[in-house]
Amino acid sequence: MATKKPVSKALVKWDEEFANLAKASTKGMDLPTAKWISIKSGVLSFGGAKVPGNELRTVILGWTYENQYYDQAYSPDTPQSPGCYAFGSAPDEMSPHGNAPRPQSDSCSGCPMNEFGSADQGKGKACKNVVRLALIAENDLEDISSAEIVYLKVPVMSVKNFVVYAKKTVAQTLSRPYWAVVTNISVTPDARSQFSVNFEVGDLVEDTNLFSPLKDLWEDTMEGIAFPYAILEKQEKPKQKAVAKPNKFARK
Repeated sequence: MATKKPVSKALVKWDEEFANLAKASTKGMDLPTAKWISIKSGVLSFGGAKVPGNELRTVILGWTYENQYYDQAYSPDTPQSPGCYAFGSAPDEMSPHGNAPRPQSDSCSGCPMNEFGSADQGKGKACKNVVRLALIAENDLEDISSAEIVYLKVPVMSVKNFVVYAKKTVAQTLSRPYWAVVTNISVTPDARSQFSVNFEVGDLVEDTNLFSPLKDLWEDTMEGIAFPYAILEKQEKPKQKAVAKPNKFARK
């Protein structure tokens, strides 16, 4: 019968050291966390509070096309991350993100889940082609250094609204980038898609002292907007009562 070798004191000491080094070596490796504006059921809300008038007063800091495919049944009490997702500025050049847990194809172009008729119901796609926006509240212009970036997902049927707004209304007509205007984002009922996300110019950013920090913030935001999803499968949503707070996206 083999005898168990005694554990040396040196090994025990290193085990303790390894535990500390393991924490130190992975510091900062957590997936980015983000705060999201909800448009569930056509109602704008943030931090558990409805947005007054169902309209946001924002400055858009960044955007990206996003393809997202959920391969598990939806449950309102169980938040999930997409099984496959992709980001990009050109729809024809997108491919699954490296962190996507179950990629459906090497490329979004030609992927069977990204074809019309692949949805479980109707003639649409199983993979939803949306737009991810990064925003700050108009009130944050008072202190850009402390601005809180939040995110909003523009649904499939409203993507055209954003593209037309950013390219024609702002860039071509006003000759400004979208981050140099205050944008009103509203959600209204729509016969075709239940609700529509709409964009219109609220005001121009007139303070020239804000242009440089806004440009820097835009550049930083565009570099990081395609952050991956945390894996949330089979994690039940905590049941807690939302505490309504004053909404910073309301009109001044």
